[in-house]
Amino acid sequence: MMNEEQYIAMMREDMKENFTMSFRNRPSQISVPRALFDNPKYAQLSTGAKCLYILMLDRLFLLSTDGWFNESETPYVYYKMKQIAADLHCARNKAIKLVTQLEDAGLITRVKAEHYHPNRYYIHNITEDKNE
Repeated sequence: MMNEEQYIAMMREDMKENFTMSFRNRPSQISVPRALFDNPKYAQLSTGAKCLYILMLDRLFLLSTDGWFNESETPYVYYKMKQIAADLHCARNKAIKLVTQLEDAGLITRVKAEHYHPNRYYIHNITEDKNE
């Protein structure tokens, strides 16, 4: 049987090992705008729409370093509806509804492309001010 000091020492060692392992094997991370959850303006958005916005924002940050800008230097992303559905593990119709929610909330602007080409999305900033 272990006394309290031995147990605490064992737990510290275990925590240290787990932290070191989890830090080394840490998955890539996505930044989440806190206002997306705190601002009442976005309360009507479904969790799926919020997740899609976060994925689009992440894609924007990754691709803007590669020069995905229009003529007026505004960054944009291409995102196929099929890929949105795959990334969110949902049906295509659900993906379309999520995109529409983001458009209605003023978080994105969708520029429809020709048939069989992906839409272009302009991602807008989150409103931090809860009174807007």
